[in-house]
Amino acid sequence: MSIPHAVDLILRATEMSNGGEIFLLKMQALRIVDLANAMIEELAPLYGYKPEQIGTEIIGKRLGEKMYEELMTDDEAQHAVADGELFVLNQRGDRLKNAQGNVKYTSHLATKLSKDEIKQLLRDYRL
Repeated sequence: MSIPHAVDLILRATEMSNGGEIFLLKMQALRIVDLANAMIEELAPLYGYKPEQIGTEIIGKRLGEKMYEELMTDDEAQHAVADGELFVLNQRGDRLKNAQGNVKYTSHLATKLSKDEIKQLLRDYRL
């Protein structure tokens, strides 16, 4: 997410807020291997390396690591309203008008960025 996009979402949430809500951004996810490969392809030449000179090793999941994050629990989903790029949760626990109910929002169900999209983000953030 770009800084201007983050600021825009903060201002939008501020305008929507009545007090006590929680705002969850419907962000895209990515695969770590795609991020690693995109970084190698984009950044290696900047440091005098060819991408093929840099290797990666997949070591697997470590004890306690998760393969995905649960970004909204089943209980929270009962009080969530989808609003464009956001889910809005009422912190007081009141059932909201137009509540979605049983909305699953986990990182493994989110849309994934492609390696080309990740590379573009890296180019956008490069100083």
